[in-house]
Amino acid sequence: KRLGKFTVTFNFSFRGQAFTRNAELSSVSLWTDNPVPPGTPFMKPDEDSAFIAGAGGSLLSLVGASRRGRSHAQDGRPRDDDFCIDCIPGTGWLLAAVADGAGSSMFSRRGSKLAADAVRKCFRESFSAQDVSGMVDALLRSYTQSGDEESFTSGLRGLFAPFFSGAVRSYLERTDREIESGAAAGLGEMRREDFYTTFLCSLVRKFAQGWLIVSFSVGDGAIGLVDASRGISALLNKPDEGQYFGETMFLSENILTEPGEVSSRINIKLVDRFDVLLLMTDGVTDAVFSSDRNLNGMRCWLDFWNSLSQSVVFSRINAELERQLLSWLGFWSRGNHDDRTLAAVF
Repeated sequence: KRLGKFTVTFNFSFRGQAFTRNAELSSVSLWTDNPVPPGTPFMKPDEDSAFIAGAGGSLLSLVGASRRGRSHAQDGRPRDDDFCIDCIPGTGWLLAAVADGAGSSMFSRRGSKLAADAVRKCFRESFSAQDVSGMVDALLRSYTQSGDEESFTSGLRGLFAPFFSGAVRSYLERTDREIESGAAAGLGEMRREDFYTTFLCSLVRKFAQGWLIVSFSVGDGAIGLVDASRGISALLNKPDEGQYFGETMFLSENILTEPGEVSSRINIKLVDRFDVLLLMTDGVTDAVFSSDRNLNGMRCWLDFWNSLSQSVVFSRINAELERQLLSWLGFWSRGNHDDRTLAAVF
């Protein structure tokens, strides 16, 4: 028996003679790929991808890809996921983010794009206006002298919290503008809840003390760091879980109004080397890891990276990288047919 395929045996008789025939059926072939109806508000392509080789002259490259899930294609619904990758000019910082629009929200496909666009624009503007790297350098030097990891982590969270708060605020402002323009265009009454989306983001930069990775997340999905050569991996976010199975949290004003909420969602990681940083929506994590225990398991991340890198060649000179990643995102997993999005820094 092969994954997604099975054999059916037919026994029948004709004019007194018995016959047996086997037929191989594929559960994959039962899914249909239906287009989104013309005129659907906030249309987006079924697939999207981007690749930045040797970002900003650094040793690292970035790639991202997003693909409409089979369940969305079956119903002729748009892709709700989105992502962004960027090299923030003149700063040495690399940015990767993924967003998964809430299936229960009418315009979440737009919300995920608004979040991706907001974080790119916000960090480009704020990091260019302030010497963030200089402030981080000061904290790193102090940490090197004192060895006080708690003060170092707390200092970095305090430094980056206003930037992530600004990104969330920018997303909410963009949402409000969409609500206003939507009403003017006759789309009816909208609310912020109609644009709900999860959001996972990481910033990466090389310093004398090593690679600094600053992550922020709201909702499910995962951010994982893998050093395959040393057999090390780490989960850099804590996925949010709701009261009931399948529930999660989304970007909202509560992230800004609850004291300490933004800081508590920031993860700091300083390493001397790594092979890949992976950000992915739950369309990937649910299919690959299947449980929170596996998501937190070092061996599971190493096995996942080993399998992924056999299908996708993560190399700055691979002209087929985007196509390979999009193709891989179409893998078969029984019961898991949501949109899938993955961004990688490698």
